[in-house]
Order: sequence, then structure tokens, then C-alpha cells
Amino acid sequence: MERNGTPSEQLTARQRAAIEALLVTPTTQEAAAQVRVGRSTLYRWLRDPSFKSSLREAEQAAVEAASRRLLVMQDQALATFERLLDETVDVPDSVRLRAAQAVLDNFFRLRELQSNEERLSELERLVYGR
Repeated sequence: MERNGTPSEQLTARQRAAIEALLVTPTTQEAAAQVRVGRSTLYRWLRDPSFKSSLREAEQAAVEAASRRLLVMQDQALATFERLLDETVDVPDSVRLRAAQAVLDNFFRLRELQSNEERLSELERLVYGR
């Protein structure tokens, strides 16, 4: 049987509900129960290329939505670190130390990610001529 349309258009309503359930439940078994299908049915769907593709698209959309939310909160988070590191603010030294460590850890993680991105881009340029 030939299927037409995008992968998500090829799914049944129950399969689309299963994708939503997979995004919000911690286990496949709970997702299957939420949608009222057997676990073996859900596992069969997970092997279906259209279902897998639609699930990947939904996961990517969820990650992008989370990224946007994090971007909105970043200024507040940085201001919190700044306040905790301000020596005129009355906070225990242990809290100040944890804040300083978190700032440094994240700074070094960011630098490492930037360095890896630069190296990967250079390798891709050399290999693929990009």
C-alpha cells in the first residue's frame, strides 16, 4: 500500500496521541497505557518509519520550545548568580561558593562547546569543502 503525505499525515489519531504521550511520560509502558494500546503495539509503531520520523519531529519541536524558554530565563538566571556573588549581599559563603563554581563550570563548558564547534566546522570544511 502506497502512503501519501508527510509522515505525520500518514498516522492514525491514536498514533499521534501516542507520540504526544511519549513526550510527556517517563516510560513507553506508561505512554501505551495513556493511549490505551498494548505495549507491543507501541513498540511495533516505534519500528515504523513514518511513526519514527514523526516522533523525531515532535521531539525536535519540544527541544526547540525548551530552548526558547531557556533563552527567556537566561537573563534572570545570570542576575541571580550576580546577586549571589555580590559580596554586599548577605548569603552564606557555601551558597556563594556553589554559585561561583556553577558560573565557572558553565563558562568552561561553553568554551569547550565553542571550541568543538569550531573544530568540527573546520573538519567539515576540509572533508566536504563546505
